[in-house]
Amino acid sequence: MIDYLQIKDYISKNKNEIVNTLIELIKIPSISDTPYVKELCEHLKKLYSENDLIIEEGKEYLLAHCGNGIRTIGLFCHGDVVPASNDWTACKPFDPVVIGDNLFGRGSIDNKSAIAMSLFVVKMLKELNIPLKSKLTTFVGFSEETSMCDIKEYAKSNTPPDFSLVLDAGFPVYLGDKGILWLNCQKKERFENLISLNGGDAVNIILKTAEARVKYSLSLYEELKENKTLDISKEGSEILIKAEGISNHGAMPEGSLNAGFIILDALLNANSFSTHDKEILKPIASLLSEYYGKELDICSSDECFGKTTCTNGIISIQNGEIYFTLDIRYGSTYTHQGLLDKIESYMYKLGYEIKVIKDGEPKAESIDNKYVIACMNTYREHTKNYECKPRINAGGTYSRYLSNAIETGTTTKYDSCSLPAGHGQAHQPDEHISIEGLLEATEIITKMILSCDDIE
Repeated sequence: MIDYLQIKDYISKNKNEIVNTLIELIKIPSISDTPYVKELCEHLKKLYSENDLIIEEGKEYLLAHCGNGIRTIGLFCHGDVVPASNDWTACKPFDPVVIGDNLFGRGSIDNKSAIAMSLFVVKMLKELNIPLKSKLTTFVGFSEETSMCDIKEYAKSNTPPDFSLVLDAGFPVYLGDKGILWLNCQKKERFENLISLNGGDAVNIILKTAEARVKYSLSLYEELKENKTLDISKEGSEILIKAEGISNHGAMPEGSLNAGFIILDALLNANSFSTHDKEILKPIASLLSEYYGKELDICSSDECFGKTTCTNGIISIQNGEIYFTLDIRYGSTYTHQGLLDKIESYMYKLGYEIKVIKDGEPKAESIDNKYVIACMNTYREHTKNYECKPRINAGGTYSRYLSNAIETGTTTKYDSCSLPAGHGQAHQPDEHISIEGLLEATEIITKMILSCDDIE
């Protein structure tokens, strides 16, 4: 019989080790597709070796195994992070700091807390001599935030675990993900007055800041100066326009305000701005003005997956031509091809070329799955919240590439810390995690693993 009190006590006594492990991970600025990803991989190999885990290394992922059971339980995490803006207030993004109960730093929530947690769970089970019938495998990927080549590579050459927990969502559990479609949109038509327009670093982060340059005229300068949502200055023969919006993760856009839209809306309402340029910008402004795809006529909703969302993360002018991205999350009302055909039909009429960056069909496990039932029962018993139900994730996680996989979280608490709007959560400045929430989540995940291990 497993003594769950010893698990809780062990986690409490080793709080500093968990937090310090996470701090060291955050210090490595492992933004996707940078050399720091390799540095993180080497750091993890050292940690796993020190804990006597068996290591396998793929091109874009790392595996660590313990146990020799016939059945395998997987813990899936990712070590790459999205870029960080310059408007952090609590700390620099990769110089983590603890303030009260909260640890601030890029990756604290998404998703290095999962790496620290999974390592500590394995270490705890070994040190407490809690036997497992299953082999426990931890997967850490390094391109989750961009191409997901890590999990695709893994799925091609490995048999997935019999059951997997993807530690990249929230509690209690998520049955699966919405469909995802990332697009590059580019139009080969030159502007008359708009010289440059730039904003965003990642497809799945709604624009926090944007800036544009337009040809100077006194009348346009005076009009734009009247707009209090903009920062306007004259630089030689150009007008520099800056705007600040409210950023959110592209999968959870409610409450956001796209900084690119603020600029486009201002230009469209300026009488002195080029009519030719307005015609190009008008449909883009409509796309950026809301986040349900009204301009594309793809608004939809279903009971399982909820509303379709459509957001923008990058916009620029390259060689005089407008370029922007779309991040679309959708449910069972569309097939991937049906959705793409509808968007292409609309965009082609406007003269845009479309390129798919990333895609994936909606996917969800059955609520009657024995592992789902075991994990839900564990959570309900731990929290005494017997009415809670599984959810569907608007974000895209590894679970869509795995059979028999569900998602859960790395913290049971969130404190806004009285931060400005658009700060504090995944992909936002001042990203942070509750330490007490992380410790409780570690306890719950350990219990979930043990309950799934006990299934015959």
